[in-house]
Amino acid sequence: MTSPIRQLVYVSNAKFGFEERDMKSILVASRRNNPALDVSGLLVYADGVFIQVLEGAEKTIEQLYEKIAEDVRHDNVAVILDQNCDERTFPRWAMAHLSGSAETVGEWAGISGAMNGDELLAVLAQNKDRISNYLLGFAQALDRAHGQDASTQN
Repeated sequence: MTSPIRQLVYVSNAKFGFEERDMKSILVASRRNNPALDVSGLLVYADGVFIQVLEGAEKTIEQLYEKIAEDVRHDNVAVILDQNCDERTFPRWAMAHLSGSAETVGEWAGISGAMNGDELLAVLAQNKDRISNYLLGFAQALDRAHGQDASTQN
């Protein structure tokens, strides 16, 4: 019998001075390290806000999150979903990435209305029961951005 997948979603604010090269560094490290850890996920960045999904074995996700929570590139880290599930939402991705305005990210998640980064965080934090639906919206945005045959993308 296979162990359930732990899915952890957190949000945070980027520290002042966060730049594109910082994002590239995070993605390179994640895409290099996550396959050996059997971790998949998504990193969304919008208007100074991070939304990250981590999927894998319980202990691995716990250790990875502890390390991420101490990362100096962001603050106000808050877990908005921590659950066990039978399937991964982002199985093809060592670390997928979506980036856009908070309004665009909100549209991907199925949240209507113009918003800034702080409003996006508030909506996500206040609607924890809908987080799984938001994640499906992100997965669909990835499929549209990379095509349905993106099985080798990470």
